[in-house]
Amino acid sequence: MKRLEIILFIMLAGMFFCFVASGNTTPVRTGHLFDAPEVTASNYTEFCRDKDGYLWIGTERGLLRFDGTGYDVYRHEEQDNGSLSDSRILDLLYDSKGRLWIGTANGLNLYDSASDSFQLIKIPGKDFNGYIIGLDEQVDGTITFILSGVGLYVIDESGNKDMKAVRYIPNLNQEKEFNSIQCSKDGKIYVGDHLGAVHVIFPNGSDKIIPVGNSYINGIGLEENGNLIVLYLNDIYRIDSKTLNIDKLQIWGGNKLNISGLSSNIIDGDLYLGTLGNGVWRIAPEETVVMPCTDFYSPFINMADAQVSAIYGGAGENLWLGCNYNGIMMIPSQRIPFVYRNMSWYFPDYVGGISALTTLDGNLISAIGKEKICVFSSNGELLRSYPLPHKGVATSIESLHEGAVIVGVVNQGVWELSLSDGRWNRIVEIPGDYPSITLHSKGKENLFIGLHGVGIMRYNMTTGEKKWLEVDTNGNRLTNTYVNSMVRSDDNKLWIGLYGGIACYDLVGDSLLEINQDPFLSGSTYTFAPLGGGKMLAATSHGLIEVEADKGVTCKYTTVDGLTDNDVRSITIDKKGGRWIGTMGGLSYQDPETKTISAYLGNYGLVENSFRLSAISKQDGKVYFSSDQGITCFIPDEVSSPQFKTDVKISAIYLNGVRVAPEAKTGHRMMIEGDPMKPTVVNLPYSDNALSLRLSTMDFRDAANIVYRWRMADVSEEWIETRPGENVIYIPYLEPGTHVLQIQAKENKELSPVTEMKIRISPPWYLSIWAKLLYLLVIATLLVLGWLVMQKKKEEKINDAKIKFFIDVSHDIRSPITLILSPLESLLKQPFDDDVKRQLKTMQSNGQRILSLVNQLLDIRKLDKGKMRLSCRKTDVNSFVGELVDMFIPQAAECGLTLDFEPKSELKDIWIDRDNFDKVLVNLISNAIKYTPKGGSIKVETEKVTDEKLGVCLQVSVVDTGIGLDSKMEAKIFERFYRARESHATAIPGFGIGLDLCRRLAELHHGSISGKNRRDGVKGSVFSIRIPLGEGFYSADEFQITSRFEEPRDGEPNMHLKIPELGIGADSEKFAKKKSMISKTVLIVDDHEELRNYLCYQLASSYRMIGAKDGEEALKIIMDSTPDIIVSDVMMPGMDGLELLKRVKSNSATHHIPVILLSSKNELADRMKGWDKGADSYLGKPFNLEELEVVIDTLIENRLRVKGKFTGVREMEEKISVPEVKGNDEKLLERIIKVIEDNIDDSEFNVEKLSVEVGMSRAHLHRKMKEKIGLNPSDFIRNVRLRRACELLRKPDIEVTQIAYLVGYTSQPHFSTAFKKFTGYTPSEYRNKCQSDSMTDTPNP
Repeated sequence: MKRLEIILFIMLAGMFFCFVASGNTTPVRTGHLFDAPEVTASNYTEFCRDKDGYLWIGTERGLLRFDGTGYDVYRHEEQDNGSLSDSRILDLLYDSKGRLWIGTANGLNLYDSASDSFQLIKIPGKDFNGYIIGLDEQVDGTITFILSGVGLYVIDESGNKDMKAVRYIPNLNQEKEFNSIQCSKDGKIYVGDHLGAVHVIFPNGSDKIIPVGNSYINGIGLEENGNLIVLYLNDIYRIDSKTLNIDKLQIWGGNKLNISGLSSNIIDGDLYLGTLGNGVWRIAPEETVVMPCTDFYSPFINMADAQVSAIYGGAGENLWLGCNYNGIMMIPSQRIPFVYRNMSWYFPDYVGGISALTTLDGNLISAIGKEKICVFSSNGELLRSYPLPHKGVATSIESLHEGAVIVGVVNQGVWELSLSDGRWNRIVEIPGDYPSITLHSKGKENLFIGLHGVGIMRYNMTTGEKKWLEVDTNGNRLTNTYVNSMVRSDDNKLWIGLYGGIACYDLVGDSLLEINQDPFLSGSTYTFAPLGGGKMLAATSHGLIEVEADKGVTCKYTTVDGLTDNDVRSITIDKKGGRWIGTMGGLSYQDPETKTISAYLGNYGLVENSFRLSAISKQDGKVYFSSDQGITCFIPDEVSSPQFKTDVKISAIYLNGVRVAPEAKTGHRMMIEGDPMKPTVVNLPYSDNALSLRLSTMDFRDAANIVYRWRMADVSEEWIETRPGENVIYIPYLEPGTHVLQIQAKENKELSPVTEMKIRISPPWYLSIWAKLLYLLVIATLLVLGWLVMQKKKEEKINDAKIKFFIDVSHDIRSPITLILSPLESLLKQPFDDDVKRQLKTMQSNGQRILSLVNQLLDIRKLDKGKMRLSCRKTDVNSFVGELVDMFIPQAAECGLTLDFEPKSELKDIWIDRDNFDKVLVNLISNAIKYTPKGGSIKVETEKVTDEKLGVCLQVSVVDTGIGLDSKMEAKIFERFYRARESHATAIPGFGIGLDLCRRLAELHHGSISGKNRRDGVKGSVFSIRIPLGEGFYSADEFQITSRFEEPRDGEPNMHLKIPELGIGADSEKFAKKKSMISKTVLIVDDHEELRNYLCYQLASSYRMIGAKDGEEALKIIMDSTPDIIVSDVMMPGMDGLELLKRVKSNSATHHIPVILLSSKNELADRMKGWDKGADSYLGKPFNLEELEVVIDTLIENRLRVKGKFTGVREMEEKISVPEVKGNDEKLLERIIKVIEDNIDDSEFNVEKLSVEVGMSRAHLHRKMKEKIGLNPSDFIRNVRLRRACELLRKPDIEVTQIAYLVGYTSQPHFSTAFKKFTGYTPSEYRNKCQSDSMTDTPNP
């Protein structure tokens, strides 16, 4: 029995091979095997396709979803409740509602596409999920399944919540043995069981058992006519749906099949069954014999003994086969144009190697392996096989005449083969070693023989004459003897392909032509194809080249132009001129008109991609290409790229390598909007948009031929293409906004419709709509605030300009005020009558008023710059305010007003800055007097009150019965330059700075000030200032240590300090002192001529006066005749007072002269500049003349005392004879002078060198010299140089330039500038003055 099975199998396999090889029946359908590791399984259980085109594959290791290019694998995950309940898939069902049901070894699952997860259907009353072994949908849409060992269940969807499984007709006969199910269109349910019986359940609930066999039923299925097919392990039965009669089907050839399963649906009217080891079989309706599918072919699997456990397909669809251990086989619904013939089918011992190829009389003749020439029919039938003589290797075959070919055999020469009887006849014997031989015949006479490494021979087959073509190794004709091919063009030229070159032989002229070899030297030329008109198409190792004998290379094509590979090995021109190009990377086709190149890499029956040789049949136009293991043939007219029926689908979206679920969200938006396979919008966050898309055409064509191209239409019009076979595109980082992505699939010239989707990148929070609205609001606010600030700054700028103007004017006013107040002080001391004195006092009062206004402006400026500080002392406020009020009582009386002071609280030891608080009260009382009509009253009150911010505080109020305030403008009265009551008829014009100063001073006291109309029914106003009582409001630097005497206000005399008038005794003493001063010279320096003349006039009775208009004139006077004291203004044109002071104090001849500075700039910083320059006194304008005289006298007397002291010491030293002993400081000074004099002509001698020479650090030397002589080392070196220059300038025979070099100056202009600063004269002026004066009158340097 076993022997019989083996014989039957061999017969079946042989018949199958003959059936395929002969091609006389149904065309072969070449399958495409998907054998990626992810999809390969040992047992496939079921297939189904969903509405989106996905193929779902059930295996014992999980569920697969396949889109034609990529796989998604679903398995049970312990930690994931949304995963499958079990990885062992038993059955699949895609129902009419578009739902996927999965029966597993541990329960029924429903797939949720929105979340890409699974829902387990619970079995009520069971503590297990169940072994689901059958799934189907009834005609009314009810999902019905078999729970193994229990019976039939259906899905109850009546509830509003989760669906549940319920029993369907409980207690059916043998229901625990049910194992397969099939629902019919007429409402019946067929169920198979383990005992071999079929149960028919009718729509009314009744059932009937049909005993069919006595073994386990493998599966049941319905034919197109409604009949039931029942499968057992080895037997197949048909049950008539109407009569329920049973017929056993015969298996072709009497085979005993190991049946594994039945297709779940009808495919082109037939049912297909799979077997474990016997391939696929077909059950045709009404046929009683089951036939093998001999038209299924795969170059990778022997379909006759394939293990097929699952089959799926549909009308007009591809057929899917689950081939255990090998993968998934797709049998295409359309015939594939390329037919592949593996030589191992014909020769089981074939190991590869097709060395020659040609056609003759419609048949294909090829050299197979090492020892035979084979003849195949056009349909692939092996007609004859001829062993080669001497077991040689054929490398070239040429048709000689009908029924004969000539064959080039390695190392054996050229032979003629008669195809009718297989006789061999040697034509040319060529001894030697040559690895290949190439032939080309011209008619029946001339034969060209190319011997690799030997040369090219022209052989006359009639006369036997031999001629070798001459090799031209250094030229451009036949550069070497390594021949690949020889092909004749239509203009009678023989083109010869060489390793490293080409050659062209003129058959008419019998000579080799000169050809430019440069394009061919870098590689090999394998063959040629004539294009007509003398053009040839050359196949080279670096591309496809069009070449002509007289023009050389005219065009070149590479992979850039669409070739599958640059290594081109074979070319065939079909009947329509189409160029078929075999490369080492695939097959290409070039359109002869457009020159566009199409690529064929897979599918269509192309099994191999290395095409070395080619040939075309003249009879039927069939083209043949040989590869390593077989031959591919096709008819060019039947080859076309299938058109795309749909656009590209997006089978998966990945974000940072993680797949995005359809229901995923970003923020409040769905990440994928619309159909997940064709989204309308994809929403992504701006910070995380590394997007990649897996694409598919969903028609399961070979992906190796497909190129996907995409572009961001809103960014660029250029398409970006993937490499063939790649189906994932990577979208680069996108800027926030909405972008338009367009995608197309491309196969050769065919393009799919454009798939378009939007990618919306959400902006960062700071670029969101709400943020932008906020920005607009902020910008608008800022613009408004900016406008307000600009207006404020404009006002402040105007105010500052006013203040600056007033301050600048005040500086200029101080000098005229000095000329007013000082003479008035003198005149008031004269014995004038009362009327004159009253007028003089009026003048003095108004002068003081102007001075007060100037001081107020300066105070405001100090406040603006933040330079005014409090100096608080404990004060009895009532006494302080009372004294101040008493001062204004006479002024109020003159205006017909009453002025009273009413203290309401005891206010002792209150911390205030008396000077600044005095200014506030003076302003408020002055304003009250100014704006109160005659007969009115003014009252000043002090009391303790409670303030919201200050708590218990001091309040001083000035209450009047004046004109009052404009109630609408009360808030503006403290603004600078605002004059609220100026429009009143009785108002006195003002500057609008007094109340602003009051506000600033009140705030400086950490308090406040207010002004309003009276609320007691009396017309008038109330101004109140509040300041804190406690010292905790003030910082440590705002307190003043109390001294015995109060100093006068900076820049003005103390109004309360009277200079005592001198009595007779005093006059005598003053006269004696003045008499002693009359010989002293005072130099007045001021650019204000009247003030200068006034001072000279007033002081002329006491001193010898000299005047100078600026610093330069004063410096010359000082150098000519040294004064005893200098009184100088600070602000002068040209050389100002500070520069003059610096010159005087830096000159050792004049630095002893006292200098008094006068200035209208009387702030601390201005005074400090004067003290730093060495001023002996600093008086602010306007000054008191008597004060100036006292300062002059004091400074001169101090200088005289110092001088007398040193003079007396010298006199005593002259009288006392003591040994000469020098102090350390004197020795140091002598040493310093000596070092300078020794290096006086060295222009590079500086302080650093001096400190090195005297052995002291630079800092120590600077400090020592500054302490002892008042000059720094640099100034001292310069002075010594310039003193030596003075001595040399007295000698008329030395040039000024030479003197400059002698004292260390390399630049005469520099020397002249320094000398003038030192002496007040240029070197030439100094020399002229020395020559004009006597030796005793020489100017003092």
